Amino acid sequence: MYAVVWPKKLRGTVAAPPSKSCAHRLLIAASLADRPTTLTGLPLDAAGDDVNATAGALAALGARFTQDGSSLLVEPVGLAAPDAGTAGVTPVIDCRESGSTLRFMLPVAASLGRAARFIGEGRLPDRPIKPLADQLTDHGAVFVPESGCEAKLPFTVSGSLRGGLWRLPGNVTSQFVSGLLFALPTLDGDSRIELSGPLESSGYVDLTISALESFGIRVIKEGGGFSVPGGQRYRSPGLSVAVEGDWSAAAFWYGANALGAEVTIEGLSPNSWQPDRAIPALLDALILGATTLDLSGAPDLAPILAVAAVGLRKSVRLSGISRLRLKESDRVDALARGFSDVGVPVIALPDALVIPHGNGFRGGAVMTRDDHRVAMAFAIAGTVSKRSIAMTGAECVSKSYAAFWYDLENLGGSVRLMEFTPEAIAEAERMISLAGGNDSNG
Repeated sequence: MYAVVWPKKLRGTVAAPPSKSCAHRLLIAASLADRPTTLTGLPLDAAGDDVNATAGALAALGARFTQDGSSLLVEPVGLAAPDAGTAGVTPVIDCRESGSTLRFMLPVAASLGRAARFIGEGRLPDRPIKPLADQLTDHGAVFVPESGCEAKLPFTVSGSLRGGLWRLPGNVTSQFVSGLLFALPTLDGDSRIELSGPLESSGYVDLTISALESFGIRVIKEGGGFSVPGGQRYRSPGLSVAVEGDWSAAAFWYGANALGAEVTIEGLSPNSWQPDRAIPALLDALILGATTLDLSGAPDLAPILAVAAVGLRKSVRLSGISRLRLKESDRVDALARGFSDVGVPVIALPDALVIPHGNGFRGGAVMTRDDHRVAMAFAIAGTVSKRSIAMTGAECVSKSYAAFWYDLENLGGSVRLMEFTPEAIAEAERMISLAGGNDSNG
């Protein structure tokens, strides 16, 4: 799908979609619990592709989900009535393009002591998994790869996982730690996770621990690692658990406000463990003239912060973002190329993006490289550009924020979506060429 966004000031109120990070974690905890749990504020049709991938993975293992408005009843694995004809069939866990689903569900499936086949698409088979897979193998899991390449999708995992000492690098992804924290409490023996270096994005592990605590699971942070008593049971906290609004999605509206929009964002918890809750403070620092912003704790904020810096004519270095090169795209490269396409020269470094002082967005056409955060960032750029910004792969926003284009239009944004055909591209290019006489920012 092709999208064209014209400059126009955004005004109004928007509800933050359900937090992808919270939804993943609460879905898993509820699916491992001793009785059904209702998750409120989680309509799966609005939760994004990644969350639905995790729900599908849990359903493949035996969980059942019943939607009632914005509430989701979760019947845990082992309690829900099995589907006829599935006995003895190896479940297929389709992670789609979701790194969270793969890294969380792999230890969970291994902890259940049954075989499961993992598949994925897009760049997911190339995203790092080997350090986690090696540790699972050392503790009883058995991997049977189909491609001949160890620990690369597709593969089947089986065996019986056991506790013990787990060693992981801290500088790859916190999702390895979170995945283990879901699985280790249910094993017979105690476990200890030790990290070879500082844990990046540690706030996401705090978010995992918070979800685990809600379901009666105890994890002890000590000595730079984590101790996990074995033999624990997930216990449902009661009739319902609320899923927070998503600070990661709301960050794009905060960025728009920094550039002159008047958007009120509802449904966010100011006390959330979500690392992207840092967006207001980071934008304030940018406005006040900070020349370097360390995003190692919340690297997904880089796209909208880069757009805000350009729109505000601020020179800044966004550092600590090397892991963005391993996302749905090489997100650092995708941003640098996109900025170049709309008349903004930036410098892409291995671990940083440098935004020189400039004159704002000229307008043009951007390839999103099917990266949802790149698409949403340049959509906000389009609202303040001198001329329109068009982008390919507009449908990729469904990965995390299915209603993004609807919300943008509902806030007064001027946007047109078209199917990705040669005719649509020609029409979009024609509109871009005419945009100089039609654009406004009021």
